[in-house]
Amino acid sequence: NVIPASVWSLDNWGQYLVGTIGSTIYEWQLNTSAVAAPVTNAPTAEAILVTDERIMFALAANGDPRALDWCDAEDNTDWTPSSTNLAGGKRLQTNGGLKCGKRVQGAYLLWTDTDVHRATFVGLPLDYSFERLETGCGVASKGAAVVAANGQVFWFGVNGFWGYNGYVD
Repeated sequence: NVIPASVWSLDNWGQYLVGTIGSTIYEWQLNTSAVAAPVTNAPTAEAILVTDERIMFALAANGDPRALDWCDAEDNTDWTPSSTNLAGGKRLQTNGGLKCGKRVQGAYLLWTDTDVHRATFVGLPLDYSFERLETGCGVASKGAAVVAANGQVFWFGVNGFWGYNGYVD
């Protein structure tokens, strides 16, 4: 049985640092005399991922291990979907719980503890398309996946080591 460690999930929001440990999403504005502040209106999250479109994903949003919510482009305080923004959400069809996400080759990999999914930006009205790539290859923890300099992805899963370079092996 895997016991999760307390690990930050961090990413860049422009020049600022965003992250979560446990549930609250924080933003630190590079001021050493100020502490990181909770992001206004953000859902709770197990982990976060900032996309190339400057949209932040909240993984395992609001206590639902299969849900991800995302904010409007360029506005990490607007998480309410409308016809005039890109904010949205999705509940993945999986038995696993979302643990982490990484940017890869024009898409985003999202790991649960049982499988891995690929999200691709498609624009309005759907924002993102989602595809389960493989089952039985879930990540062991939110800190167990890495993108190598050559773009290949590796992770330690509950059932061993895995890789992705356009496909899971």
